[in-house]
Amino acid sequence: MTSKELLQQIHRDNREIKRNFQHLANIGLMGVLGNLAAEAKEKGDEEGKTLIRAGLFCIFISEILILISEINDCRKARTKEE
Repeated sequence: MTSKELLQQIHRDNREIKRNFQHLANIGLMGVLGNLAAEAKEKGDEEGKTLIRAGLFCIFISEILILISEINDCRKARTKEE
């Protein structure tokens, strides 16, 4: 394995690790927002509910972007093998 191939493998591994950390952070944020949503529902706080929906929407967009990135990397790896 040449140094260039090794560096490319390290780069791919780092991207995967970063995506995994982002997934974990999003899961944690969903848990926090879920607790806040329950509190906002009990209190009838409409502004809080709106902010929670906006936060969940941002998490959704983040997950979509991560999925697109993963699909793109898989496609690149598959075309490189062929």
